Amino acid sequence: MSHEVLSEAVLENILALLTRRIGIELPGLLKEVCADLENERILESINKVENYLEEPEETISFTRFVREHIRILKFQKRIRTASNYKTALNSLSRYLGVRDIPFRVLSTETMVAFQEWLESGRVNMNTVSCYMRSLRSVYNKAVEAGYTKQSEPFKRVYTKISETSKRAISAESLRGLQLLRLREDECPAFVRDLFLFCFYTRGMSFIDMAFLRKNQIRNGYILYKRHKTNQEIRIKVERYIQEIVDRYHLNSSPYVFPILTISNRTSLDNQYRSKECYYNRVLKKLGRKANVEIPLSFYVARHTWASLAFQHRVELEIISKALGHTSTKTTLIYIKSIENDVAVNEANSELIHKIFDDARTDERVVMKV
Repeated sequence: MSHEVLSEAVLENILALLTRRIGIELPGLLKEVCADLENERILESINKVENYLEEPEETISFTRFVREHIRILKFQKRIRTASNYKTALNSLSRYLGVRDIPFRVLSTETMVAFQEWLESGRVNMNTVSCYMRSLRSVYNKAVEAGYTKQSEPFKRVYTKISETSKRAISAESLRGLQLLRLREDECPAFVRDLFLFCFYTRGMSFIDMAFLRKNQIRNGYILYKRHKTNQEIRIKVERYIQEIVDRYHLNSSPYVFPILTISNRTSLDNQYRSKECYYNRVLKKLGRKANVEIPLSFYVARHTWASLAFQHRVELEIISKALGHTSTKTTLIYIKSIENDVAVNEANSELIHKIFDDARTDERVVMKV
């Protein structure tokens, strides 16, 4: 029997076995099998498929495990993280063409192919990284729980964070936005105040502002837990903060700001996302009106606080704690995007003058002697 006939027959048997087993195509395994057949490694190819088919049946699928983890995150009020996990899972499901993804599908080859598919759809690399890190995190939790064996399917995909375009504005632009003349009873003025409140409170995220309750402000401090990390944050109520809080005080609402108006939790989540999207569009219009150098969003207020704090020589560890970061590595992502030429040049000037001005003084003393 010729090599071509044998290879075709073996490949047809492999495809039939895989189809009967789970009903979906496994790109990674098939790619390996085809490569083996092309290189006449017939027995090696057969062994790979036999090993695959001899794996024990899964007690829970990857999809089901992720959905259960999302439910837990929502219960912990980590809405943004839950949303990231859901988006990543849905994207992987669309790529594979199945609703219920088994753990055994998650091979290195499959995830590399998934990344290539994302890139072909013009998904930027930070989004790719977010998807992969979300999926990897929940996969590792499944390994720890004993639902699958560690096969390191994410070891060849992109999980870093690229330096983003500038997201901070100057102090002059911030003051210009603050002084912008707006009707106090209209939406743009409210959105401007939310942006400033975000800055005044060390970059409080929109979801935390939306869900901030009146009883979380007491004894001159704001006490709340970040939805993203569940970390407790304590902020002193400065005069500028109190002015905005007083401006939107409503006795009928438990919330500080009139953003959420319904009581059902699921509907609340949808409402806050809808409001954030709309308010960000309003912010962009305000930014153009105030001649701000970049498009505004609530993330810009957070990055701006980090940027200006860094320019005013606040230590990295303090900025990291103020932002509620669990690691200074995350804070460095903010700092790296800061155009900090002024501070760098000031430090350079101070160093040069300290060294050489003292030396010149000593030289003049020697010459006089």
